Amino acid sequence: MEKMWMRSVLVLAVCLSVACGKSKDGGSISKAPAVPKKTNTTVSKAPEASPAKADAQQNPEVNRGLKTADKKETSQAPAANVGAADHSAGNSGEAKKIEAKEKANKKTSELSLEEMLAEANRYSGAAEDSLRDLLTYKQMQSDDKKKLRNVKLAHSIREARMTQDVSTGQMKIRLQLEDGGKSKTVELSGKRTTLGTVEMESDVKSVKATLTCMDQAANLQSECETSVVEISSKGAVAQVIFRHTALALNAIFPNQSCLSAECEELYNFFRYTERKISDKNTLKSAVMDSSEVILGRSAFAVTVVSNDEQVMKMAAPLANPMLWPTLNTPVDRTLTTEDWIDPDTREIRKNRMNESLNDVRLISNDGHGRLNLVVNMKMREDGRRDTFQLRLERMVKPIVSTMEAATEHAP
Repeated sequence: MEKMWMRSVLVLAVCLSVACGKSKDGGSISKAPAVPKKTNTTVSKAPEASPAKADAQQNPEVNRGLKTADKKETSQAPAANVGAADHSAGNSGEAKKIEAKEKANKKTSELSLEEMLAEANRYSGAAEDSLRDLLTYKQMQSDDKKKLRNVKLAHSIREARMTQDVSTGQMKIRLQLEDGGKSKTVELSGKRTTLGTVEMESDVKSVKATLTCMDQAANLQSECETSVVEISSKGAVAQVIFRHTALALNAIFPNQSCLSAECEELYNFFRYTERKISDKNTLKSAVMDSSEVILGRSAFAVTVVSNDEQVMKMAAPLANPMLWPTLNTPVDRTLTTEDWIDPDTREIRKNRMNESLNDVRLISNDGHGRLNLVVNMKMREDGRRDTFQLRLERMVKPIVSTMEAATEHAP
C-alpha cells in the first residue's frame, strides 16, 4: 500500500447503478445508458497552492475567519438546518444572526416584493443550461400584482423533493411550505404514462401541480433527469426545476499517510473504483438531486452508495457564487428513509462511512452543478484528524429548447 501520496482520485459515475436495476421507490435510476469504454478516469498530482490558501481550503476553522476583499454582500449565505454558521465579512456576525432570525419569524404576507426578491437572489442555479434564467425572466414579466402573488408562493416553499419509479411510472413530490413559523407538508403524486405533462394529485385541495419532463431524449423506460413542476394555489403560480443526474467525484487527499483506518477505507474506495478493482469497497451509484424554486430557494443532495451497501449523504443550500465566492456552509449528512433502503433488494444499507465523515463543509459552488467540499474525519485522541477535498460535478443530458420551455411554462 502506498503510504505517501498527494493524489486526485477521479471517479466518473456515468451509469448511476452498476446493476442498473429497477427502482421500487424512485431512489435510483432503473435504466441508465451504457458505460462508454473510455471514462476519462485519471490519477494526477494535486495542484500546489500557497500555504495560506491551502490551509483555508483544508481547514474550515481557518476558512471561517477569512475576509473577501471584493465581497459586496455582507449578509449570511443560505445555511443548512444543521447549525448556524456566520458567512458575513467583518465582525457583524451576531447582528446578522439576529436579523436573520427576525426575518424568519416575519410572515411572508408582511414581506415586500423587494425583500422576497432580494432573498431569492441569495440562491443559485444547479446546471449549465439557461432554463432557470428563462423561467425567472418570464415570471418577472408579469404585472406587479400577479408577480407579488407568485413570488409569495415561491417564497413559502422551504423544501422541495421529488422521487420517481420507472417500473410503475409513479412520480412523487413533497413540498414543505412555511409562512410566519407555521409549516405544512404537501404531497403530490402522478403517473407518467406519456411524454407530455403529468397532472399531479395533491393531498391539499388548494394546491395543484403539473409536471413536464424536459429531457431532450425523454422516454418512459428511463427516469426524467430534468423536469419543471408548476404549482398553483389560490391564484398564484410557482415553478420548481427538479434535477436527478449522474455525478463525477474527484477526491483529493493531502500529501501524508492516513491517520485512521476510516480514511484509508475511503481512499481505497476511490482508488479501487478508479482502477476498476473487483472489490465491494467500490462505487455502486452516485447521484445528485437538486431543486430550484424560481424566485425562491435552491438546494442539492448527493447520495453515494458502495457495492458493500455503504451510503454517504451530503446536502446543503446552493448559495449565489456572485455574492459568496467562498463559503463555509455545514453540510447535512442526515439519511432519509429512502437513503437507508436499497431500492432493489429492500435491504437496510450501512452508514459506517457516513458516520466517519465527522464534519463536511461546502466551500464553493459555481452555480452550474460543480461543488467543492472539505471533509473532516473524526478527531483522534491526539487532537489530529484526516482531511480531504471532494469535488463534485453533475453530468447532465441535453434538455429541450429552453425558449420552448419558457413559453410552455409562462405563468
